[in-house]
Amino acid sequence: MKKHSLLIGFMICMLVAGVSACAKEEVVFRIEDTEISTEQFNYYISKNRSDIISQYQENAELIDEAFWAGKADGEATTADVLKEKAKQECLYDQMLLIIAQKKGIADSHSFEDIRKDMEEENQERKRKIENGQIVYGNKSYSVETYMSYYFSNLIHELMKKMEDQELKFTDEELMQYCLSHNKDVENIEQGQTIRSVYGLEYKRFLLDQFIQQQVKESNLTVNRKVYDSLEIS
Repeated sequence: MKKHSLLIGFMICMLVAGVSACAKEEVVFRIEDTEISTEQFNYYISKNRSDIISQYQENAELIDEAFWAGKADGEATTADVLKEKAKQECLYDQMLLIIAQKKGIADSHSFEDIRKDMEEENQERKRKIENGQIVYGNKSYSVETYMSYYFSNLIHELMKKMEDQELKFTDEELMQYCLSHNKDVENIEQGQTIRSVYGLEYKRFLLDQFIQQQVKESNLTVNRKVYDSLEIS
């Protein structure tokens, strides 16, 4: 994957349904030296909204203020659960971008650049289609499909970059992972090894653990006033 200038704080007010407080961009989190705007955070709220509804909706319950104010887990409301899930995913992805820049895979760790990359890619695909050229994959990307594509490629490149350092592992460690995750290590086909069958999966697991640990150890500030003011409807 070529170096992308990474970015995204996109006009989420136009793209996100069900989230208020979109009047202006405000900083809701600061992780290390990176500010995360309400627009960026709202993307993750929108992305996870349907999953939370599916998890907590009962008997075709109306999705209204009462639903989001209802208790979900202990004292937490359904809105609290959605915002917490969105927060964790948002911080995870932001840390992924920060690490990618430090590793030389990305020129920037700003989410806004991802949106710009998407717009440029869509314009290029449109130009090719108009000129009768072959376009593989999507004719154009939505924000969510491009994000999925972008982060998938970024993770792939990051695993290659880190495989001899942070993600290096022994066969014994891999075996322990397989046993603890109920992998079938007894019926590996002839010519294959436990590393060739489960190595990539374990490497992805190690990257996930590494990113989560970096988030946990990071200098994180939450703008509680802004965070609490984001209403789910």
